[in-house]
Amino acid sequence: MSNIDKIHETGENIFHATLVMHNKIVNFHTISKNCEVPQSHMRVLFLLKKYKEKTMSDMAKEMEISRPNLTPIIDRLLEDGYLERKEGQKDRRKLLISLTAKGWQYLGGMEDHVKEQTRHKLESLSDEELDILNESSMRILEVLKNL
Repeated sequence: MSNIDKIHETGENIFHATLVMHNKIVNFHTISKNCEVPQSHMRVLFLLKKYKEKTMSDMAKEMEISRPNLTPIIDRLLEDGYLERKEGQKDRRKLLISLTAKGWQYLGGMEDHVKEQTRHKLESLSDEELDILNESSMRILEVLKNL
């Protein structure tokens, strides 16, 4: 099989695996229906968890949306107390966005809920299936970190 064929097949497999995981394990759309934070805003919270703080421009680039489209999301999360703005230490003209204690607490509860839902779904697997899935998921994560 050529490299192009491998890339195409891998892309197809990842696409289908994502759909199956979304339907069978964690459906973020369903979870977000019961949340106080809209699904469109969750990505901001998770990105700030990963990066600790970002400028509006950097956040917009990371999310691949325009800054004007990001502004109302940030404003709502600031208003609801999940985020805070502060001046940059090196350049006070730059405003940095970061999570508040309320934002961290909300994400912790959300992650606990998702992990519990996932654990519940995985309980139906046999020991052999669970070993295969665990080993495969670790290997996939290792490879994806190189992208």
